[in-house]
Amino acid sequence: MMEKKLKGICIFLIVWFFIPGIPNPLSHLVVGAAADMYIQKNYPGESLRIDEINYNFTDGVYSAHITRSGSVDSDFIISIETWGRVINDGYEDNVKNGQNTALRLTKQYYDTVREIFPDRTYHDGGYLYIHGDISYSSRDSISPMEELDAINPYYSFITDDAVIDYEYDISTLGSGHGTLGIDYTGPNISYQKSAEILLWAKEEMDKAGIGFYAVNLSLRVPPSGEHGERLPSDASIYIISFPYSEIYPERLEKRIEYSYKELYEYWNEPITYLGEE
Repeated sequence: MMEKKLKGICIFLIVWFFIPGIPNPLSHLVVGAAADMYIQKNYPGESLRIDEINYNFTDGVYSAHITRSGSVDSDFIISIETWGRVINDGYEDNVKNGQNTALRLTKQYYDTVREIFPDRTYHDGGYLYIHGDISYSSRDSISPMEELDAINPYYSFITDDAVIDYEYDISTLGSGHGTLGIDYTGPNISYQKSAEILLWAKEEMDKAGIGFYAVNLSLRVPPSGEHGERLPSDASIYIISFPYSEIYPERLEKRIEYSYKELYEYWNEPITYLGEE
């Protein structure tokens, strides 16, 4: 009788271990050992460590979170099946190719800009929200057409050239790759208001000593739909990738108007603001 019970328990444990979608302590140990052997074999001398191991119920695969002591950018996932076979290693894409470094710099730049413009601000009858972003991509993702695109000029930070854990000067980085996003919603929009907002934002960034390469600007009247939705007839002004070097008082309104109309021709969409005050 006892022999039958032990046999049944053994069968249950074996079935439990091999059934996908059900994590168990034994498979967790197997995965941990497999992850440790994998990093020792593939990254000797790298001082990598396993921070934690999690189970994904969606695909039945374990994820080992790998980090390096003292490194802010050496952070990646190794995906491992229940019986210990490694099926994906994120080191190449996330660490070596600079993705983690670019994400860190983007967050740093975003946080820096939010310190300059911390809140959604009431401005001249409307609400203004400003944020920052670092444009980045890998070198092999750049097409010749993108480099020649006049509407969306290419100024991305190339992740292939990123130096892991390097402390970049955030102002210099912003001057070469930073985008300032400005969103304004108010009852009255115009090219004049667009120019005033751009000049003010540039002045604030200059005073803080933080650079940016270009700005995306959105001015919109409040939604007029019955249920609070925007209608196609609701007036708006959009410009994208408007260079920092073009933000100066002389004829700024004309440059904004030209950029706005050029953008809508590029999109092949009807213009929603014709310049009436």
